[in-house]
Amino acid sequence: MNLTTYGRSLSGIYFLAAISLIASISCGPTVYDNIPEGHPQPDMYLFETGQAAMEDRKWIRARALFRRIVDTFPQSPYRFDAKIELGRCYYLQGGLVSLIEARNEFEEFLRFFPTNARADYAQYLIGMTYLEATLDPDRDQSQTQGAIEAFNIFLDTYPESQYRDDAGIALRSVRDLHGESELRVARFYFEHRWWPGTIKRLRQLLEDDPEFSSLDSVYYYLAESLVRMNSEAEALPYFERLIDEFASSEWTTAATTRIAELKRSTS
Repeated sequence: MNLTTYGRSLSGIYFLAAISLIASISCGPTVYDNIPEGHPQPDMYLFETGQAAMEDRKWIRARALFRRIVDTFPQSPYRFDAKIELGRCYYLQGGLVSLIEARNEFEEFLRFFPTNARADYAQYLIGMTYLEATLDPDRDQSQTQGAIEAFNIFLDTYPESQYRDDAGIALRSVRDLHGESELRVARFYFEHRWWPGTIKRLRQLLEDDPEFSSLDSVYYYLAESLVRMNSEAEALPYFERLIDEFASSEWTTAATTRIAELKRSTS
């Protein structure tokens, strides 16, 4: 037998071994099936074992245990919590693919159990899966927009939820991320002397998010762009708002100088 024939033969052996392994995993019993014989509450056993596996970060094992409850114990009182924990396994594992899988589980929970007591938590976690997948302000903001929409739905739908404060904080975080992305685009326009584009972008940002954390920068670039467009009367109020609302802003000195110049020119 030459080396080429030997190599092919060896590859075939490995292939057959792999097929046998897959078959044994798919068809044979697994560690997830080992409920103690005669256990009075097999669903409780699976749930508690799944929680222990999740605490040990054994994500695949935990998910298999929770999924078995969901799929084979339709009347179990643990079924709803198992569905939530199934999603949380993906969420805690992290990574974009796992976050998408987690979101699918939470969205499915809401489709099947919209009036369940944990529906608010599922909606909150949908927002968190988006938040965890957000990118820097100069990159794609689709996940940021998804988080904003998810948290807004949560706050509108579950005003009395125990997660309301956390959702509010998370929403402010992603809105600031979105605002920073818009501000960077506006600054790019400003640096390239496209004043109309800067003005339009920043006015829209002010309208969409009047509580944006970097409003001082918005006021400054908007006002400066208006000055460059010979709209000094429109610019002055934004400089004044910057001084009034942000005494220690990096733009305070420049705004103060501009205010003095504008007032002199109109006197």
